[in-house]
This record gives sequence, structure tokens and C-alpha cells, in this order.
Amino acid sequence: MKNKPTLILGIVFLLLLVYYLFTSLNPPEVTTGAHKVFEGILPEIDRIEFSSERRGDIVLEKQGGTWYLTEPFNFKAYDRQIAGMLESLFETFIDVDEVDTDPASHDRYSVGEKSGTKFKISRGDEVILDLVVGRQTQEMGHSYVRRAGSDTVELWRGMLSQDMVLNAEDWRDKVLFSINESDIISVEAVDGDMKRTLTLKDQIWGYTENGTEKPVDLMKAQSTVSLLAGLTGDDFASNNEIPRAATRNPKIYTTFTVRNGDKHTLEIWAPDDLSPRYLTRKSDGDVLYIVNNLKGEKMTLGYEQLK
Repeated sequence: MKNKPTLILGIVFLLLLVYYLFTSLNPPEVTTGAHKVFEGILPEIDRIEFSSERRGDIVLEKQGGTWYLTEPFNFKAYDRQIAGMLESLFETFIDVDEVDTDPASHDRYSVGEKSGTKFKISRGDEVILDLVVGRQTQEMGHSYVRRAGSDTVELWRGMLSQDMVLNAEDWRDKVLFSINESDIISVEAVDGDMKRTLTLKDQIWGYTENGTEKPVDLMKAQSTVSLLAGLTGDDFASNNEIPRAATRNPKIYTTFTVRNGDKHTLEIWAPDDLSPRYLTRKSDGDVLYIVNNLKGEKMTLGYEQLK
């Protein structure tokens, strides 16, 4: 086909023309040169503050090497979530130093005194960063930001806005256990007259129901052990659900044993007509957590999750 090269060149030219017209009508955002918010090493942080009209004041403070939520109430904070936020902040870039300088535009970008979220991180008396964080852009990859005391709106690349919409409850520590899964040698779940066990022998997990052996998928068995070793609640029980833990019997008890002989026990309430969710707490604890149903079935050694 003699005209094939000409046809290909024509198609390429047409595509280039379309691209030119598209970028001319929708030019890419002009930046002053992207640069990181923090260069070098992320400074040590021991205080994080959020403040907004909708969520009020939320304060996280590091005390003796451990993070605590100190406003609006006192509770151990979720260290991993805070570390993830600070790591994300360290990787954040400023793509546009000056989007708008008109104070009248602040609410349009949700960086006004009432429309935005005030965000401050400090080390002792030294303020490391003091911002008003606004809304995300349509493609969700950037956030509008205004530095405290400035009228200038900037465009930051990152998911900074996601941390600004968390409530105080979201910063509470939901970790029940943080144990090396390789140290767990057996798991036992007692539900009324039914006793289910997972026992490690010669590096292979065996399963029984009231002493009767049943075959299990070894990867699913290991997944269940991993879940218990690093068990995290999905939420905290509501005021409507707490009475169920005080009045309903029987409870399901799941106990796992580690190599040094220590035992760790969970009290578990399965879903019922009043609540569709599993509730759990450590036998020596008083905080009641919600776990999703799939997680709850694994925690109680449900055979459907193991075979």
C-alpha cells in the first residue's frame, strides 16, 4: 500500500493538532517551580493542633515519647496514623506559591477564618508550621493552603485536606494488640458449648472443633493469626451498643497463647437483632470496640473463614 506512510503521517499530524488546540484552550497551570514544604529532615514535632467551625479544637501532644489526644478529651492517640500524616506532610510539595492574594477569595478556596481548618505543628514553644487548610482541587491531588497571617492562597500537592476532616474520635488509638505473629502458638475460641482451636505443630496449623480435627487452608489460618497479633478496632462502640456488652450472655472468648506462656483473651459479642455489628474488648480492658463482621468471624475461628 503505497500511500500508507502518508496516511500515518496525516494521522500523527491530526493528533498533534488536536493536542495543540486542547492545550491552547486549556493551558496547564503555570507554577513558579514546585518545591518541598520541608527540605532535609522532618523536624521533631511534639504538638499538633486542628481547629475548625465544624469540629472544634483537636489537640495531639507527645508525652514521654507517646502521642495523646488531649483536646477535646484525654485518650491515647493512634501513633501510626500520626506518623503517616507527618510522613505525608514531609513529602508534600508547594506547586503554586501564589494562586490568589485577594482576601475576598478566601472562602472560595475554603481557607477563610471560618471556612478553613487551622492547622499548627510545634516543637516546644517553636511553631514549625501554621496554616489554614482549605478544600482539595477537583482531581483530589492538591489542597489550597493559606499561611497564618497571610492573604496569599497557595496550592500544595498532596492529600493534606484528608487529615483536616477527621474528628477527634478518628485520632484515638484503636489498637488492641501489637504482637509478633510468629510468637503465637495456639488460638482457642469458646462459644457456649463449642470450642474451636488452632494449634501450631511442626510449623503447621491444625484445627479442631470440640476435639474433632477438620482440614483448613494454611494461608487462611496464618491470616487469622496475623489478624489477632495486630488487632485493630474499626470504631468505638456507641452509647446505644455499650449496654449490650453489659447484659448479653453468653460471651464468646478468644484466647491466644504466645511462646513464653502468656495468654491474651478477647471478649466478643456477635451481631444480634439489636445490632448488626461485632463488639469486642480485651478481658482486662474497659474500652469496647466495633469490628466488621468478616473480622469478627475470623476472630471467633469461624470455619467458613478457615477451610
